[in-house]
Amino acid sequence: MGETDLVAKSKAPARTRKTATEKVAVTASAKPPRKVTHGVVETPAKKPFDPAAWMHQRLVHQIVDFEKNLGPDHEIGGRFVGGPNAEVLHISNVASWGPDMIMFMGEYSDGRRFELMQHYSQVSVLLVAVPTMNEEPKRIGFELLKTVKDQPHPWGDPVS
Repeated sequence: MGETDLVAKSKAPARTRKTATEKVAVTASAKPPRKVTHGVVETPAKKPFDPAAWMHQRLVHQIVDFEKNLGPDHEIGGRFVGGPNAEVLHISNVASWGPDMIMFMGEYSDGRRFELMQHYSQVSVLLVAVPTMNEEPKRIGFELLKTVKDQPHPWGDPVS
C-alpha cells in the first residue's frame, strides 16, 4: 500500500465530517469553556493543596475527641517529641501557616508562654490530660473548630 492509499483510507467519508460552522455536540463531562481575552486563553486558577491546613484540621478534630473524655479537673496538654525539655505544656491554640507550618501556642505549668512552629511533616505531639491552671478547665477544641477551614482530603477522611 502506498502513502497516498493510507491518506485516502484515513479520511472520514464526506457525510460524517463537520465544517467549522456546524455545531458540535458537547458531552456532559466536557470541561466548561475557557475565557479568551485578547487572544489569550485564560485557565481558571486552581487553588494549591495546603498540607499544613489539612494537618491543622486533623489535629483540631483529634483535640475535640480527646477533650470529650477529660474530667472537670483536667484540660488539654501536650508533650512534643523532641520539643522543649520533653515537658508537658498547656496547649491553648493550634494554627497553620500554609502551606507547611503548624503552630502550637500555650503555657508551661509555671505560666511562661510558648509558641512552637513545626513543619507539618514533623508534627509529633502526645495529647495529655493535665491539671487545670485555673478554676475552670480550658476547652479549646470547639473554639478551634470555628476557625478550621475544610480542606480536600487527598488521602481519605481525616476524622474517621
